[in-house]
Amino acid sequence: MNTKKALKTSLLCWSFITAGVMGLMACGGSTAKPGVETGGETMNISGIARFEGPQHCTAFALDWGQDQAPAYALTSGHCVQNYSDPESVYQVVQNQPGQGQLVFKYDNSTASQQITVPVREVVYSTLNQTDLAVLRLEGTVAQLRAQGIAPLKLQNTPAPALSSVTVVGAPMGQFLKKIQCALGQRTDVTEFTWVWQALQANDCQGVEPGMSGSPVINRLNQEVVGVINTTTQDMVDTVTCYLGSPCEITPWGTAPQRQRAYSVPTDTLSGCFDNGLWDVSQPRCTLPRSGPALTLDGLYSPLQNTLPGRRWQFGGTADANTRIKIVKAGSDSCQNPNGYQNYKDDPHPLIATEEGVYLACLQNETGLTTWPLQVDNTASTLEPRFKVLEANERSTYIELLYAVPEITRFEYTTARSTLACQTARGFQAYWNVPVDLGPRPVVLCTKTFDRAGNESRVWAHALN
Repeated sequence: MNTKKALKTSLLCWSFITAGVMGLMACGGSTAKPGVETGGETMNISGIARFEGPQHCTAFALDWGQDQAPAYALTSGHCVQNYSDPESVYQVVQNQPGQGQLVFKYDNSTASQQITVPVREVVYSTLNQTDLAVLRLEGTVAQLRAQGIAPLKLQNTPAPALSSVTVVGAPMGQFLKKIQCALGQRTDVTEFTWVWQALQANDCQGVEPGMSGSPVINRLNQEVVGVINTTTQDMVDTVTCYLGSPCEITPWGTAPQRQRAYSVPTDTLSGCFDNGLWDVSQPRCTLPRSGPALTLDGLYSPLQNTLPGRRWQFGGTADANTRIKIVKAGSDSCQNPNGYQNYKDDPHPLIATEEGVYLACLQNETGLTTWPLQVDNTASTLEPRFKVLEANERSTYIELLYAVPEITRFEYTTARSTLACQTARGFQAYWNVPVDLGPRPVVLCTKTFDRAGNESRVWAHALN
């Protein structure tokens, strides 16, 4: 991904800039040590580790009561998959070679006291409908215990709203951090190209980059009830549900809720293990096993559309057995079997013209894929930003700064005054390379275009 085009993103692995959540009953975070009493409770956190893999996240070892079984750990799917690859959104990764390692006892300040366990295999990972990854580690559960690592048990019943919980994770540049907070209601969430079902909101303050994959632990029984996934703290974009601005899906549509974090519930994961062995084929395992084979061509706005209809249209290529329906987010559910039609009969279905988030629901015998689609008919009002790279008597080199999805393309020219920008001609496309505006003083005139192709007003910036 072009970093010039990326907004802050709320997925909480190392390269993502965010954290935090709403504040109903939140307590401040603190560093903690295994077996040490913090906030009136004793919690053994030796089974929680820093995950040094494709992303830097948090992960934790699992306890299924079978010490001779292979050692498994749980983290977020986006910590092991390439989240910037559009097609990875509906992939289910299974039985792939592992990358990286888990560093247990990451609360200690010396490396000699930490325990490193390699990741042998990614037995399961997906961002389709949920955001989870199951890692097989080197060795058995018994071998972890022999090193003083205490795996965590998962609670096999849903945790109700207002449950008091503790989140333990490894923020970038810090040791394990412990946060006490309360759970909220479950809600579907959409962010960027993902739709996640029944995430559980929480009021955990201080969730930071690196804490994706952190366990959410019920303080009553010390069992895990969820895995930290995303957050709206430091949210920049409050409209589009884009990267860094996860939106809750409600009957009234979609909207980001400030100061909230979300976790993936884990109460059904026990159905995916058989005597301590991972088995996604178990009848009680409700995780996606695969999704429709789909290649996304794009979402075409009326300004970009060359297809028949000249309206908002969805475009892609899917296998012959795929069925599709497109609904306004919150007005219908992809799980509702009504309203589907064969995709091959209409490979470029029209979308309503009303602004908002729509869901493209694609279903076949292998599973369900949900793709969020943003209908946007309004030009951006975001003032463009630029950087002066070099200036001398003859030249002024500048770089224009993108802000996806509101600013994805520029046209520019120069004028003698800010007023003259409004009638200026000769606008030319900016190709993401520095441009020379000539000697100063000079006025930079710019027009921006959002992801849908909507054109902004002309902006004028004087460089003296």
